This record gives sequence, structure tokens and C-alpha cells, in this order.
Amino acid sequence: MTAIRLFGTPTCADCARSRAALRDAGIPFDDIDIAENADAAAMAEEISGRRSTPVIVFTDGSFLVEPTNSELLETARRFL
Repeated sequence: MTAIRLFGTPTCADCARSRAALRDAGIPFDDIDIAENADAAAMAEEISGRRSTPVIVFTDGSFLVEPTNSELLETARRFL
């Protein structure tokens, strides 16, 4: 497991944007498809308290929901 887990779906525009921002910055992350994994979907909802995506979780237990690219990258770089 990497320091960052992204819970999202293949058709979510915010998920695609967040994935691209992390990849473009060279930041590794685990990409968890909640459309195909009901347990992961339940976990993401439990973490965030809502059904919005992406839910991005960090090793310290903090998380972001639908972050801007700058918010995501600023937070993600703390875990490299």
C-alpha cells in the first residue's frame, strides 16, 4: 500500500482530474475502483461521511473529498 489511496469511479470527472494531477506530479497512489468493489465504496463513505468522490485518504488518517488540484498536491507532497 502506498501513502495515498484514491477511492473513485472510472466515470467521475473529479476522480480523473485528481488521478491526472497525482500522476503528472509523479506521486504514487493506490487507485481503488468503488464501482466494482462494494466494500471499498462502503469504506469511502464511512471515511468521508458522504457518497462524493474522489475520497483521497492518507496514511495518517486524514482525507480529502473532491479537492482542488492545488489542495491535493500540497497535501500529498507531505507524505512522500
